[in-house]
Amino acid sequence: MNEDFSAVLIARNEEKTIKRAIDSLKGTNDIVVMSTGSTDETVKIAESLGARVFEVGDRFIETPTKNDIKLFEKRYGFKPSFTTESRLFNYAAARNYAMTLAKNDWCLQIDCDEVIEWDINEVRKAI
Repeated sequence: MNEDFSAVLIARNEEKTIKRAIDSLKGTNDIVVMSTGSTDETVKIAESLGARVFEVGDRFIETPTKNDIKLFEKRYGFKPSFTTESRLFNYAAARNYAMTLAKNDWCLQIDCDEVIEWDINEVRKAI
């Protein structure tokens, strides 16, 4: 059994935090950063640290329909704070897509402002 795993990060304008997050993943043989429209140095920093970077822009931004609003009201019993003019990020869809970019079956998904403290060999043993 292959005990290698991938680390997957979704990033948008994370130049201040992404280096620390990626540095904490050293020893992981596949680090994927999916940029959702970064306009700062996020992509450049991630690439310089050896991550495989995929730029998807606003692919996961959605605008609610009138039907979405009706379904929300029916389900929860009150009007939502979003409108048909809102632009919402579908994090679940973004996360699921980002996982498909990983080379390995086992994936660790962290936020760019997180730091992993671990014994990577113990993780591999557990896998």
